[in-house]
Amino acid sequence: MNLIDLYNKKSRYDIVNHIQEIPLDIDIETLRSELFNLIIKNDYGTNVVSLRLPEDRNDWIDQNEKLEDGAVIPFALTEKYTHPKNDKDDIEYIDWHPDASAYLKKLTSNIENMVGLGIGRIRLAWLEAGKGYPIHTDTDPMRIHIPLFTNDLAYIIHDGELYNFKYGKIYHLITPSIHTAWNFGFLPRLHLIFSTHADTDITNKIKDISSLSQTKENIKNHLVNSGVDSYSMAKLGQIKNLSVADNEFGFIKRINDILKGKD
Repeated sequence: MNLIDLYNKKSRYDIVNHIQEIPLDIDIETLRSELFNLIIKNDYGTNVVSLRLPEDRNDWIDQNEKLEDGAVIPFALTEKYTHPKNDKDDIEYIDWHPDASAYLKKLTSNIENMVGLGIGRIRLAWLEAGKGYPIHTDTDPMRIHIPLFTNDLAYIIHDGELYNFKYGKIYHLITPSIHTAWNFGFLPRLHLIFSTHADTDITNKIKDISSLSQTKENIKNHLVNSGVDSYSMAKLGQIKNLSVADNEFGFIKRINDILKGKD
């Protein structure tokens, strides 16, 4: 059984795509007013703001809670790109921000009932103009996005396709698939983002998917299919001022070892 089939056993709407609008009415004017006021009252600026945290914590803008925490970079060749630190499991995020409204809490419950998954972390995430994230997958089963302030050039990029999430709508994104977000507009983008947790069947399926992308054979095939071979690597070494993800010699050696079947 594939991952989407597992989700459909729990959801109250038909899930057919990795990215999809959720048929749930929201009072966007109330929601954005409450959340903008929360940001301004607490002088959070454009930091990523946690709206729920594990017990006994109050670091609402701690950098450990940034958007891409827990991500896996497909075809990663170094440990630092493969396993960013995930601070806590989503199921542990139960304490609400002191300024979280009754409407936000009710909306969270309504989303849980609709998607059939538990919600853990909830964040306000800005994406500045001209900024984005590396292509990655995530270890939580699904993210729920509500755009509070956006533009027509702010995109989620999934499997080579561009998706523009519209203001006031609500969307799911099945995050174990390869994706990223970029804002090509001239103003920042602000999303309310809910992270989910699931049962053992879904969790194990996600682990299998994540592990598969990082097998040595898969990485080798990715390199070879991209024109990365002994010839091109030798030529790259002769080109001045060439930028790669990691300028250390060990990174280039690792690629050559993979190509030669030594890794």
